[in-house]
Amino acid sequence: MTENTSGRHIAKIVVYDKITREEITQIETNEDGTFKIELDLGIYDIVIKKESYLKKTLTNVELTDKMEKEINIGEYIMIAGDITNDGAITIDDFVMLNNNLNKTGICDLNEDGVVNEIDRTIVKNNYGKKAKTENFKDLASV
Repeated sequence: MTENTSGRHIAKIVVYDKITREEITQIETNEDGTFKIELDLGIYDIVIKKESYLKKTLTNVELTDKMEKEINIGEYIMIAGDITNDGAITIDDFVMLNNNLNKTGICDLNEDGVVNEIDRTIVKNNYGKKAKTENFKDLASV
C-alpha cells in the first residue's frame, strides 16, 4: 500500500466467489496495509480499493486442499487520484480537485487535512493511469 502523510494505509478488501459473483466477505486492512482473510476452498476474485484511489482486482485466486494454509497475494501500491471513481485518473479528477481546493474531503489525497497543491501534484503525477485487473495464476507463476 502507498504511504501518505498521516501514515494510514487502510484499504478495503472485498472477496467475491468467482462462479456466483456473490460477495463473500469484506474487511479493512491493518494500519500497515496487511490483512488476513479465512476462506473456504474455492476460486475467488479479490478487489482492493480505497476512496479516491485506483482499485486493483485479482482474479482466479484459487484455494485448493493441496495448498499450504496461507497464500500471499503480493504487494500492491495504491495509486491516488481517482476522485471520480471511474477507474482512471483523468481531467475530470483535476476538475473535481480544483473545485475543492482549500477544503477537506475525498480530494485530500495525502490526508493532511486540506485539499492543496500537494494533492494537485499527486493527480498530475498519476494522470492517465487506470485500475488494474490481474490474473492471480499469472502472478503466481512468475
